[in-house]
Amino acid sequence: MFDEIPFLDKKGLRDFGLVTGALFAGIFGIAFPYAFAYPWPIWPWIILILLALFALLKPLWLRPFYNVWMRISMAIGAVVSRIILAAVFFLVVTPTGLIMRACGTDPMRRKLDRETPSYKEAISENKSNSFNNPF
Repeated sequence: MFDEIPFLDKKGLRDFGLVTGALFAGIFGIAFPYAFAYPWPIWPWIILILLALFALLKPLWLRPFYNVWMRISMAIGAVVSRIILAAVFFLVVTPTGLIMRACGTDPMRRKLDRETPSYKEAISENKSNSFNNPF
């Protein structure tokens, strides 16, 4: 479930701190209060200031926060990808199979025929140019 977390140098950690702080302030300090008519909170701006200070002055101090953030995001990504795959299966593949079954279509030819001695299909004769033009 967890892949290796990419190693970031000072510039990468600086970018991580600035972008993460800006996202926190933008989402929780502006977008949510505006969308849901909440009072403007102060804590996203404090997080922005702290992350920006660490990013600009001591970016290496952000490494533990970066590692925790990446582990959390990998766990969330693993869960969300499985939910999306399950939803696609149940919303696309299952109805397709049910419709095919209702119409009597069996592309795998799984119907049992007791009178047939073998289910092996005869292969057509190979042509001389079959390797050059297989289809």
